[in-house]
Amino acid sequence: MGYQIGNNPPVPTSFIATSPLAPNDSATFPFSGPGLTAPVSGTITLKVWTSSPNGGSDGNPSNDTLTTTYCIALSGNYLVGAVTGADFPTPDAAIAVINSCGISGPVTLSIAPGTYAGNRSLGSYFGSVHGITITSQTGIAADVILTNTGSGNTFSLNGASNITFYAITISNPTLPASGTVACIDMIGCSNITVSNCILRGDPISTSSNNRALYISGSNQINLLGNQISDAYYGIYVTATSPDYSTGYQITGNQMNNLYYYGYYFNRCQNIQVVANKLTGSGTTYYGYYVAGSMGMVFRENELYGNMNFYGYFFSNISGSPSMPNQLFNNV
Repeated sequence: MGYQIGNNPPVPTSFIATSPLAPNDSATFPFSGPGLTAPVSGTITLKVWTSSPNGGSDGNPSNDTLTTTYCIALSGNYLVGAVTGADFPTPDAAIAVINSCGISGPVTLSIAPGTYAGNRSLGSYFGSVHGITITSQTGIAADVILTNTGSGNTFSLNGASNITFYAITISNPTLPASGTVACIDMIGCSNITVSNCILRGDPISTSSNNRALYISGSNQINLLGNQISDAYYGIYVTATSPDYSTGYQITGNQMNNLYYYGYYFNRCQNIQVVANKLTGSGTTYYGYYVAGSMGMVFRENELYGNMNFYGYFFSNISGSPSMPNQLFNNV
């Protein structure tokens, strides 16, 4: 008998039963070799085999070997970046492991200062109940810049849940010749928080493909204390009929240099928009655009600068005593 872990040397041993094993019989045998030391992350391959059954020749050697690959789920704090002691060289490498293996406990990806180009995508991952926090090592958003590769979203979330972005910069510095691009693109997500981040698109683009935050069919979203700039849409939230995007807390964000829309809401309900500040540029047409929604609350927000069309625009809005629309104490 023998086993091999990854590319380590094979570990052979002999097993002598007290009586010969009958066909389809089984026995348990503990190996005395070095055993398994699981890596911090990724996959590990285990191969086991038998030979000379009952001391004789094997009539069917093709079924003597079993190979299994184990995936190591993440749990705990991980340092990311090209620095001494890093667990992953890039955010992309860490995200790839989460997509493949999931997590077995709360995970924090602490990213060392630097600029990281890539198109990251995170879906419905194993262990999502524990949650993931993606943050800068220093706690300063400007120290960590995630960009795209010249096309595509910088971060795509598709069916993901329980993720927090905290104190990082997410940027799409140059809009490609075609295709929509977002700093963060969320589709079918829940319980996502973006807090104290810098989100900026292409500062010279006038295309509607240039989006800072694009959110569709997602619920329980918190957008808190972010700086958002250089996009056609600052925050774009929508859903497909008959559904609504619901349960949003949008508080303390600052926006400037938005080409057309600061906030765009379509088919939304139970949205709290509180104490945000938007400074319109010469090309900003709508501060807040709301259509086909209900239970929209706007309070203590500030609008400055030039809005070519409307500060607040409402179309086809409905409500109820339990879900009223409110607009008060804004300037």
